[in-house]
Amino acid sequence: HPLGQSILGTNASITALTADQMQSYHRSRYHTGNITLAVAGNCNFDEIVALAEKHCSRIPNGKSVRALPEVLTQPSIRTVVRDSSVQQHVMQMGPGPKSDNPLRFAAELLSVVVGDDSNSRLFWELIDPGHAESADLGYSEYDGAGAWMNYLSCSPEDVAANLARCKNVFDDVNTNSITAEELEQARNKVASRIVLRGERPMGRLSSLGGNWMYRTEYRSIAADLQTIRSLTLKDIREVLDRFPITMTTTVGVGPLSEIG
Repeated sequence: HPLGQSILGTNASITALTADQMQSYHRSRYHTGNITLAVAGNCNFDEIVALAEKHCSRIPNGKSVRALPEVLTQPSIRTVVRDSSVQQHVMQMGPGPKSDNPLRFAAELLSVVVGDDSNSRLFWELIDPGHAESADLGYSEYDGAGAWMNYLSCSPEDVAANLARCKNVFDDVNTNSITAEELEQARNKVASRIVLRGERPMGRLSSLGGNWMYRTEYRSIAADLQTIRSLTLKDIREVLDRFPITMTTTVGVGPLSEIG
């Protein structure tokens, strides 16, 4: 999947790149149907349209469709040894709902309950007792893919025990789900973040552009809030049944040559 490739390329691929290849790629991809213009803030719509027509009218019409392959997990454990690092940093990933899956909203709430930076299950299991410096679980949605992402930072000698603690938290949630109280707390957190994000032009811009690029839809702040408020424990259970919080790929950075 393209998400598995570095956008920077490699020394070999950049060195071998020719002007003809770049020109050919530009001709095949840079069409009006592949460009999204998103504007947020105090602006005049007619003026924006006029500016777009003035500066973008020479862009060729059309659209090139990129067929995304199916996302296939690649179970693996890798380490990057850095002797100078005092802490061991561990990143884990597992498959989650992709960007056009309606379950993405429930997945976001679930990630807050399980792995938010405060008052989450990972927080009380690892951070509050002092087992780890940092431990969180996030959900990320992409075009054609989605992922659970777990991050752990702790002393090297505590890595194995802390990874086991993380897995215990995930296994318990996968089996027993979450409580109604946890769901309500997550709703309030996410709703507050949606409102605050919408008050900043860049936050609103990201939402506008992302919704249109991934789903060709406009969603108002009110619509997002309504969706968050309507989610139930049944929706959480559906996410867990279809996308259990299971880490399939692990990468460690720090003094340890082996983890797990």
